[in-house]
Amino acid sequence: MPYISQDKRLVLDRAINEIHHKLVELETDDCENNMEGNVNYIFTRLLLMVYGNDESTSYSQINDALGVLSAVTNEFYRKVAAPYENQKEFVNGPIVRFLTPGEIVSHVNVEIPE
Repeated sequence: MPYISQDKRLVLDRAINEIHHKLVELETDDCENNMEGNVNYIFTRLLLMVYGNDESTSYSQINDALGVLSAVTNEFYRKVAAPYENQKEFVNGPIVRFLTPGEIVSHVNVEIPE
């Protein structure tokens, strides 16, 4: 759950803002920057530091890390991807649904060539 207390947010946001600043610097200084790779590296390093990366790492720690990643994915989808997809559907119309070969149910008038 990303909805932590405001006090914790103040502490963490300073570090997050600094990381973001560094990511932007890297992107500005390198026209072939790999933003996705840089962000992946940051998340991977944090997960390894928090949940372990040695012989003492337990199944519980691995499960906790995967749960965090799943929750992050769901939150990002809920807050960013779903509204984006909803807007695109509004602009471009819904996907045409096929019930049986040749039968169409949709809110969009679609002509099918014979």
